[in-house]
Parts: sequence; C-alpha cells; structure tokens
Amino acid sequence: AHYDVTISYVGHAEAWDRIDLTALAARDATVAYRREGKTLAVATIGRDRTSLEAEAAFERNDVAALAEFGLTR
Repeated sequence: AHYDVTISYVGHAEAWDRIDLTALAARDATVAYRREGKTLAVATIGRDRTSLEAEAAFERNDVAALAEFGLTR
C-alpha cells in the first residue's frame, strides 16, 4: 500500500507509448500501459475484480479483452 492505497499491477511494462485511464472517483481507477497498440500491463486502484479480470485476460492472451482496460473498465 502506498499512502494507504493499494495499487494492483498485472503484466509487465518497462516502456510504453500510451497510457489509457478510466477513473470514476478518488481511489477508483484503471490504468492500461500500451506500446504499439498492445496492452503490456494494467494497474488498478479500488478495482480488485478488474485486476483479476486483467490477470485472466493476460493468462489467456486475450488481446480483445486487454484492449478494453483503461477505456471502458
């Protein structure tokens, strides 16, 4: 936890050229790190289910599902 906020991080992004952010309120957000259109990692705050869904999408290599993170969820 960082300042009493838990940040969940799935994937691995050493470098990226785009970040997509969906934030509904303080301590409620999804950030997707992308390079050349590919989702490399997803970070969430206050969205445990979204983090688990991202983890499952990475495990399945579900490119379509990964493209939605940071845009709609």
